[in-house]
Amino acid sequence: SRLQMIPGTAWASILIGLIGGSLGSYLGGFYLLRYAETADERRAIRSFMRISTLTAAAICFGVLLLSLAGIDKAWSIAVLAAGIALVNYQCLGPLRRVMAPMLARDAARRGRDRPSWVYQSLYGRPAILAMNLVALCAVLHVLHRNGVF
Repeated sequence: SRLQMIPGTAWASILIGLIGGSLGSYLGGFYLLRYAETADERRAIRSFMRISTLTAAAICFGVLLLSLAGIDKAWSIAVLAAGIALVNYQCLGPLRRVMAPMLARDAARRGRDRPSWVYQSLYGRPAILAMNLVALCAVLHVLHRNGVF
């Protein structure tokens, strides 16, 4: 089977990615929960984090399955690109709506007119753009290393 053909280092990478992604999602949700003051706010953040984490896991699993099946790399890249677009939408759409009242409240308390630089660095437009560039560079590196171009 194709699973037996995957070298141990690849399995280690998959495991590290799974653990790192889960930990990053957990810590990100924990950070967002700092802004919540009501049960409804906490529920909305937890709901977003569950959906976001499941989306990312489904995308990664889909790309892995396509790769293991030996299907043309273009399909894996297309699924990855669509998945990244979906995660971008989640962070720039629903998350912004969920967090807007909490961020406004926090900014008003601190005498600011915008969310903190920490929030902007993790979930703001510049952070989303930076993570897209990191993901693009990683994909291009892997493709180049595997002789695709």
